[in-house]
Amino acid sequence: INSATSGNWNDPATWVGGVVPRSVDDVHIVNGQSVVVNANIARCQNLSVSGTLSYSTTTTHLLHIFGNLSINVGGAFNAFNATSGRRVYLGGNFTNAGTANFDVGTGVAFVATGVGTLFWVGGEPATFTNTGTITNGRIPHIYHANSGGVTYMNAVSISRYVGLHNGVVNPNGMLTVG
Repeated sequence: INSATSGNWNDPATWVGGVVPRSVDDVHIVNGQSVVVNANIARCQNLSVSGTLSYSTTTTHLLHIFGNLSINVGGAFNAFNATSGRRVYLGGNFTNAGTANFDVGTGVAFVATGVGTLFWVGGEPATFTNTGTITNGRIPHIYHANSGGVTYMNAVSISRYVGLHNGVVNPNGMLTVG
């Protein structure tokens, strides 16, 4: 399902064919368009971002990608709203050639709520590949709950919390915590 225009995730007018994506659908945010996750739980199979994906200001919204997340050249993925971090649950590979932003900055808001989370889930081996930009050079929270394991192909810094809950994590010397 491709985005037809900028708009909210749960608005049929945002999508070609007027169909809101479901957990079995592959989704593409088209270049030049901005989609806002405004559903309590937005779901899709695979997500390709050539435009911009961000979250609404409501605190309960999250995104569950059962397959792969691909942020293409020129694409932007913002795992926060204006001031608060959000979770993305990912069951497949993370591939970033654009801009991934999990970190809204520093200060009081940063300490309280200003962090996004990458939460690896599922049972198939997954990889982290980054040839693009990770804003501020870090992902504040990463949880590993993928029984198939996660392999890091490029460097990433985890600034606040790393959780090792299930599966093997192969950092390849690419993870920095602190």
